[in-house]
Amino acid sequence: MKNIERIRIIISSMNKSEKRGFNLYCSTQGGDKGYLQLFDIIENLPKGKYENLDDEFSENSKNKNIEIAAGYLYNQLLDFLVYKRSKKGIQAQIFNKIEKANILFKRKLIEEAFEYLTQATNLATLYESEIMQIIAAKTEI
Repeated sequence: MKNIERIRIIISSMNKSEKRGFNLYCSTQGGDKGYLQLFDIIENLPKGKYENLDDEFSENSKNKNIEIAAGYLYNQLLDFLVYKRSKKGIQAQIFNKIEKANILFKRKLIEEAFEYLTQATNLATLYESEIMQIIAAKTEI
């Protein structure tokens, strides 16, 4: 399946709040955002009327390659949805604490890293997530 097809499916499955959140998420990046123009075009085209997508994109985004924009948009959409989900899911919250600990270990901030690992272990224990407890313990070693 091509990136354009994947993007169409993802965008059509997003609710209004998610689409607005994605635009805000992308607004933090500077520069010309051809991928965001592609997002807007796909979002505003009537369902099933995608045959003019290439022409519409070329018209609105001079000197931009639709395949490159589509690849970048696909990755940005996934990154945003993972980011959004990480705020809700307990497993993602535990994993984020473990990742923060990993970063701190690499920066030689050992005490701070152990604080995050303790938080991760406590959450994993509270929610009876044995897998996350094992990952936290393995990180500690």
